Amino acid sequence: MIQVLVRRGLNHTIDEIIIEGHAGYADPGEDLVCAAVSAITFGIANAIEQLLKVDTVEEVGESGFLHFKVPSIENQEVYEKVQLLLSSMLISLDTIVESYGKYIRIKEVG
Repeated sequence: MIQVLVRRGLNHTIDEIIIEGHAGYADPGEDLVCAAVSAITFGIANAIEQLLKVDTVEEVGESGFLHFKVPSIENQEVYEKVQLLLSSMLISLDTIVESYGKYIRIKEVG
């Protein structure tokens, strides 16, 4: 199962997101749940980095591990755009949960 942990800070802003595990929906290389999660998360990570010049990826590891951490951003407009993109990522992941909840869970803390 894919586990998504969302840590929120003041004003319900996203401080970090940790994603780990494999869905187990199908064999590796054919698992559409893992593929969808990877496409969404890496797509957003690349968009934040390329469009806003902010690196939010803290660590990428084995077994589907991906750690986003929002750094200190002085420019309020850029900070809000990072929050918007990460929020849109969570909405997309929620859509996967609606159809494949047996294979992916999202937990929010803070």
